[in-house]
Amino acid sequence: IEDTIRDDDTFFGRLADALELMFIVGDIRITCGMLRSAYSLYQRGFEMLRAATPGTNLIGQEDLYRGVVDVYREWGDWNAAEDHLMAAEELGAMAISRPDWHHRLNLSAARLALSQGNFDQTLAFSEAAQQHYSPSPIPPVRSAAAVIARVWIQQGNLSAATKWARETALEEITYQTEFGHIAYARLLLAQGAYGSLHSLLKRLLRAAQAGDRTGSAIEILTLQALAYHANGDTSVALPPLE
Repeated sequence: IEDTIRDDDTFFGRLADALELMFIVGDIRITCGMLRSAYSLYQRGFEMLRAATPGTNLIGQEDLYRGVVDVYREWGDWNAAEDHLMAAEELGAMAISRPDWHHRLNLSAARLALSQGNFDQTLAFSEAAQQHYSPSPIPPVRSAAAVIARVWIQQGNLSAATKWARETALEEITYQTEFGHIAYARLLLAQGAYGSLHSLLKRLLRAAQAGDRTGSAIEILTLQALAYHANGDTSVALPPLE
């Protein structure tokens, strides 16, 4: 864009479009297990912002900061994740309000809190994400309800998680339903329902591998290993880990 667009109005229009799309591409790369590639994409976005006129408040820059939070979360860099989440919140407060922005912001905050083991914050952010959810052209691939279910499972509140599973229409395994299915797999693991769990994990793994979703496949393989180990099949648990 910098090399081909000379008119400032056109440049900043194109830049805003690019920024708004970057977090979608970045999220896909994270799902594919391409963390360094996602990080490089976000760094390119930050370089583009630095090239813009100082003081320019471009729509999409808040999602740039929020999107890179998920990379830092995967790497376990809590300080960087929290700093960028705070910057995203501050930029979002100054940006043109978009109906789905607060949903995405709170969902990223909830997943970060869950990774840190802060269940109270996870529930609070997840509930806020639910309140701010608004249908948009961007399909929801991770629901706040599934994040809440993960908290219940970790807390041992299996009755609440089971109620969520009954009320959630978990049908065909697709990219959009995968996050919910993996949460359900965690519930089956906690319940010791190994027969149903192994069947579900095999189907999830086939779908993730067919879609090149290596990031998802890593989590599914880890659950396979945990399931085999919990069932006393320690030797069988090693190949999924490898």
